[in-house]
Amino acid sequence: TAIFSSELNQIRTIIGIESRQQNLTCQIHANPPPTAIYWITNETTIVSRERTLHIPRLISEQTGVYTCVVENALGRRNRSIYLDVEYSPRVQAVQSRMVANRSDSVNLRCSSTSNPLPYQVKWFKNNTEILRDNHLIDYRIDHVERNDSGLYTCTVYNRFHNNQTSNGSSTIELIVQSRPIIETTHSKIAAEVGHPLILTCRVLGQPKPAIIWKFGDQFIQCDEIINETCYLRFSAIPKASFGAYQCIAENLLGKEEWTYTIVSRGKPETPTDILVSEITSSSFKIQFSPSFDGGSGSQRFTIEIANSSNVTIITEQIPFNIYEYTVKDLNDSSLYFFRIKSTNIYGESPWSMDIPIQTSELIITSDDLPQLHVVSYKSKENLLQFDYLPDSSRLSNLNENQLCLNIRQSSDGKLYQSVDECLPIVNRQVQWRIGKDQPFLKLAVCSKKTREICGQEIEMKEEMYNRDLTPMIFAVAAIISFLVLVIIIVTIICARSRARKSKPNMNKFGIVGLDKDIRPDISEPRLQNPYMLYTNTNPQTPSFDYDYQQRKIVNSFTHSPEVVDHEQRKDEYGVTRRITNIHTSPHWNRSESRSGSNPSSESSCVTQHTNILIPTNTDTQHSDPASTLVSHYGFPPILSPSQQQSSIIQSSSSSETSTPNRIRKLFYEVVV
Repeated sequence: TAIFSSELNQIRTIIGIESRQQNLTCQIHANPPPTAIYWITNETTIVSRERTLHIPRLISEQTGVYTCVVENALGRRNRSIYLDVEYSPRVQAVQSRMVANRSDSVNLRCSSTSNPLPYQVKWFKNNTEILRDNHLIDYRIDHVERNDSGLYTCTVYNRFHNNQTSNGSSTIELIVQSRPIIETTHSKIAAEVGHPLILTCRVLGQPKPAIIWKFGDQFIQCDEIINETCYLRFSAIPKASFGAYQCIAENLLGKEEWTYTIVSRGKPETPTDILVSEITSSSFKIQFSPSFDGGSGSQRFTIEIANSSNVTIITEQIPFNIYEYTVKDLNDSSLYFFRIKSTNIYGESPWSMDIPIQTSELIITSDDLPQLHVVSYKSKENLLQFDYLPDSSRLSNLNENQLCLNIRQSSDGKLYQSVDECLPIVNRQVQWRIGKDQPFLKLAVCSKKTREICGQEIEMKEEMYNRDLTPMIFAVAAIISFLVLVIIIVTIICARSRARKSKPNMNKFGIVGLDKDIRPDISEPRLQNPYMLYTNTNPQTPSFDYDYQQRKIVNSFTHSPEVVDHEQRKDEYGVTRRITNIHTSPHWNRSESRSGSNPSSESSCVTQHTNILIPTNTDTQHSDPASTLVSHYGFPPILSPSQQQSSIIQSSSSSETSTPNRIRKLFYEVVV
């Protein structure tokens, strides 16, 4: 929406976008009020009689000057505004289809209109970009070929005022006419009598060629043509059908033929199209094309390299489906000969002709030679071993065959003299024996061709002598063994620590869940059914070791226990209990077991007295407390044979006045 006042005195420009709506509003200040308001364009056409000019959908042709005219009783006034409608590029090809012959020049042209003007033009061939330019809308091809045929698209780009990008495009089809071209493979095809066989002949050309087969004087039509390929099928080829078959293709511009020969399976043919490239002072590259494989389906190639003396120095088998090989480690300025042959399951092809190759001259400076870095000496093998500084650029164009090691030796480390020969280098080693009379050495890598050209010299120090890898290997093995042993010990310690942490919290008294120094409280058991206690009259009571129990009780004290009898009272079950204190020595006998009355205890005990609660009846109330037998940890009382008989008699005599199975029941409380 554009709003402008009729008082303005200049033409203003506003931007509109094609296909969008646009409103132009005229603000009026008049007295008396206006009697007429209307809009005109191109100075003549009235387009609206409202204060606001509404355009629902802009088109590019609506670009122009719009004038608002206002009239009242005193006169007429008008003001104008320029509406600039922007739109995407409109591209149109001059020709939608062009036909050309091979070697002709073609100019593909597009016309374009847009607002604003284009900022970029792109050309595509079969949806692939081939050209990008700011203003070029013509695309020229000189000497067109058959593969130049295709769809060419011209795409023009521009930007609106809000930086929005738009484009338009048009497509031109280019047809390059050519005589038939047969895409050939091998001229021989291997077959077996009675087996199926398919002959194929792919032909390209424009106009589309006609294809036919010829065998001897007989013409044979294609069984099928798919994608410019003619198929001739044999379900079971007889021996009489072996021989030469001609594929003939013809159109208005010419004729093309190719002959396929059906043969039996056999040895391969020698590779062809041998090409030598990338010749340097120490290497060259061989490329070739495989020939007929003899029908085996696969073949392997062998390359043989010989020097000028006709001595074979390299024989290399190339992997399957690889048709190139780089020969390395050669001498500079030297003449070599190489040849190639092919092998399949049926045999070998003849060698190709010997092809001579001259390596280039190597110009070496001292800066080109590698510098020694680490040197060691093996006295047993008389070997000098060394390595180079990590500078690959110096070794990229050199090999060990072009280098040698120059040695200068001395007896006193002051005056050095060169040895007679520059030693050949093999795998960064040289054969040399260091004499005891001349133990000081200086080493440098030199050019074998020119011994005077050497790299930087280094001095071989005394600690480098007799350096052998065996002690180092043993040292490394010892270190690794030690580390493994340490890891095993640490693992065992950690495992035991975790095991101890996972055990229940048990104190020295064997009680789980208490701190180590807290003594347990053994109180009177609260039984649901007191009648289930063991008695001396229970016939199922198991026998006990009287001597063992008695020994444990008696020997647990340093002195004889003092038994003090106290009052008697009945419990909640009506059983009379007699409380007896057994006072003992504050310490256990050191010469005897420290376990006290508890056979399972393993720690010293400082118990000073024990309260024994013994139920009784009226018959036993006045018995001697000292002679009273106490049961051991809730088990039946321990009795001698005579006491057991007495207990049985007492139990029988008291059964008339006492509750059954309550006599001799033992409740005790031991404070440890």
